[in-house]
Amino acid sequence: NNAQTIHNYEITYYRPNPDGQKSNIRWTDNQGAEGVVTHISFASQATIYPLWITDNTMTFKGTRLRNNAVLNGTTWTLPAFDWGYVDNQANSAANDKIGFDIDWAVDDSGNPVHLESIDFVKVYTGLVQEAGWLGETSTEFAGIVDLHPQAVELTYLTESRLSNLVSIYPTVFTDYIEISSSSIQSVKIYNLMGSLILSTQLQTGENKFNTVNYPSGVYVVKAGSIVQKIIKK
Repeated sequence: NNAQTIHNYEITYYRPNPDGQKSNIRWTDNQGAEGVVTHISFASQATIYPLWITDNTMTFKGTRLRNNAVLNGTTWTLPAFDWGYVDNQANSAANDKIGFDIDWAVDDSGNPVHLESIDFVKVYTGLVQEAGWLGETSTEFAGIVDLHPQAVELTYLTESRLSNLVSIYPTVFTDYIEISSSSIQSVKIYNLMGSLILSTQLQTGENKFNTVNYPSGVYVVKAGSIVQKIIKK
């Protein structure tokens, strides 16, 4: 952990008014700061506010890293972070510089946690900074490589796991999903923006949820120890 790292960070972006005229995007955060994302001159699109977002605001939550942009004359450089951050080092660098090990996992507050396995990797820009004529600095990556493609997750059922079994179906849905649970436990559904769509309690047995009003797209269901991706057609 770096002393300049901000955990539990939230930033909200606002749709410009009028939109579609190469306007800057205003933002505020939960640290009392505010600013704009500049629509740089060589950006050809009419707006940099996401076209698929219908709301006039969107909020992201996560960890914010320290600013690293340095101006040398007219040239901006972004020195690499120590390890394990996407778009951080050259693709030819050592694995511990361009990848990560789940043994490094921490929770929202930066405390170490133990993970047996992971199902999804969400990459987001951990910086809020602009570098002059370069504009906003953002995360980009060329691809993802599984360094252990032959690894097989060991499955074992302890008494506690048996009491918390959950099945979710269908995984490609339209009007409803059903979640079968062996016990009373919580369930949460998120969209890919990380917004919480549903939070409720599962009852033992079958639980049916109406999803008619869910927009088409990918969702993540977290029920007990189960995390599963589902798709609304």
